[in-house]
Amino acid sequence: MFQVAIVGCGAISAVHADAIRRLPQVTPVGCVDPVEDRARALAGQLNCAAYPSLPALLAEQTPDVLHLCTPHYLHVPMALTAFEHGMAVVCEKPVGITAKELHELVAAEQAGGKIGVCFQNRYNTSVRQALALIKGGFLGRLKGARAFVTWQRDDRYYLNSGWRGKWATEGGGVMVNQAIHTLDLLQLMAGTPTSVFGQTANHHLPGVIEVEDTAAMYMTLPGGAPALFYATTAYGEDAHIQLELTGDAGALRIEGDRLFLRQAGEAAFTPAGEAAAPAGFVAEKSCWGTGHAALIADFYDCLATGRPFAINAAEAARAPALFLALYQSAKTGKPVAPEAF
Repeated sequence: MFQVAIVGCGAISAVHADAIRRLPQVTPVGCVDPVEDRARALAGQLNCAAYPSLPALLAEQTPDVLHLCTPHYLHVPMALTAFEHGMAVVCEKPVGITAKELHELVAAEQAGGKIGVCFQNRYNTSVRQALALIKGGFLGRLKGARAFVTWQRDDRYYLNSGWRGKWATEGGGVMVNQAIHTLDLLQLMAGTPTSVFGQTANHHLPGVIEVEDTAAMYMTLPGGAPALFYATTAYGEDAHIQLELTGDAGALRIEGDRLFLRQAGEAAFTPAGEAAAPAGFVAEKSCWGTGHAALIADFYDCLATGRPFAINAAEAARAPALFLALYQSAKTGKPVAPEAF
């Protein structure tokens, strides 16, 4: 049996709470948030105690696992505190927002810390189908990859949060908060890029946010193939993402959570056969993001059995390394090699 606490009782905490309720081996013991009403509301749903801060929680008890649903700038400091108290961590993305933070967390993990990071889209049915096809050689020699994330976020989304839209607390804009999942999947399927060359802009929210609402990237994949990436929150709605990989033997495209395939010589993509959803699969969002329950269940199974959890600090640092390279490239006007973890 694992005793757990949720730190940060904003919108995403409800997804973690729902996943926790599904696990018979998990017992909630605390909910932490400086906004008293939010902490009490979630604690009431989970039948546990409410606390105004992490130190207040730790003064009374030490759970086995902390779920970090906090603003980005708090992820690494709180994870390190958890490790110091012998706790494991389930952390929302991004795992860190600076290279220094990423290196500190990876080092702490190597020293014995246990963390699982919520890149939940790796558990989507379409992604698992695609990875199996790639492993089986469906693409042949990779010729290129491309991805599009065109979503909508207005000024209220940023102004109501108190921390979004600021370099110091969010760490970036569309690449950090919305497009990071697709960036993670691109590097998972195509390999981690060796070079990033890109630009950023704030097209529709100048004066509201400090960070970018739009980004364009040209990346070089292992072996030399190009990867193109475009992301914006200036669109009129949350459209389905598109992620496409093309090889000399075939091509595959993910749109939303549907997989489409094209054999070499064919003109059009056709839908792939539907696969069974993974255990614990819950469709949480209409546009993108479906695997929190499966990921969290997998993490606790890893804790119980001693099996390594795949999305640890080192693995989860690869996508932030790419957006950090993008920001450096946008400043210098030159290609940047992302840091390795």
